[in-house]
Amino acid sequence: MVASKAKSFFCSILFALLQAQSALAGSFSYTAPGGDQLSKFSGEIAVDKLGRLRLNRGIAVFNGDQLEIKAVPEWIFDRTVLLRGPVLRAEVIPQNGKYLLAGLAFILDGPYVNELSAADKVEVIVTLDGKRLSGRVISRTPDSLQLKLKNGKLESLPFTNIKTIESARALTFNISADSVKIDGNNNSINFEARSLQLRPVSQKAGLLASRAYTPASSLPGTEPGISRAAIATFLAIDLINEIAPAIAIPLVVNSRNQKAAKEAISKVLNQQLTQGSQVLGSSAASAGLGP
Repeated sequence: MVASKAKSFFCSILFALLQAQSALAGSFSYTAPGGDQLSKFSGEIAVDKLGRLRLNRGIAVFNGDQLEIKAVPEWIFDRTVLLRGPVLRAEVIPQNGKYLLAGLAFILDGPYVNELSAADKVEVIVTLDGKRLSGRVISRTPDSLQLKLKNGKLESLPFTNIKTIESARALTFNISADSVKIDGNNNSINFEARSLQLRPVSQKAGLLASRAYTPASSLPGTEPGISRAAIATFLAIDLINEIAPAIAIPLVVNSRNQKAAKEAISKVLNQQLTQGSQVLGSSAASAGLGP
């Protein structure tokens, strides 16, 4: 009885872990720009959605002048980098006794990058002096973006000269904080982040109101398999605990075979029960207890 309750408790914990979403705040360190040095900051904070993209257990990781968005894709149970790109600008803004870290980042690569913007989509960079340059951002240097213009020429645009970028790959971020410590010696600020707003600068009309979705993953090891909901069902009915540890049920199977997978598990369980009865019967007969 105790063992059965322990197994049920273990299954409920696993079920909760599968369903849980990260809701962690984060500690950030920000260093203001000076001379030839760009602003730099580091920290991470939870983010569950970007435009229409649902980010399962997602976090935004800022490191130096780089932003990485990590989440758990379909068919994988560990976080992986799905979007990555440079932070072009970051500023700390005092606001009613609190602080806001606001800025602009641009996504260059990652498995989800084409979910933000089609590869042939024209992007417009607006500079601080009001110029508008149209083309497609194709790469970066340590301190600039490389824009391929419509005529095929490359234009190098320093981060410090970029006002905004009209593109779904351009992301504005706003990180709010309550507790702030300022170090005047190295122009740095350390604070506890409370929440993050991360949004694409441009997005097709109506998409913001559309239903969020999780893109199909093409990462290695993400071939269609049994869904998390199906796995949670297996856990909830204690099947995994009842099946002998030596029997492994593969999770990477075609999604249309979920019914077959459940049937296979039931067959294995029934086979175990049958074998167990036979063993008990044989033991009883050997001991002279049988008919």
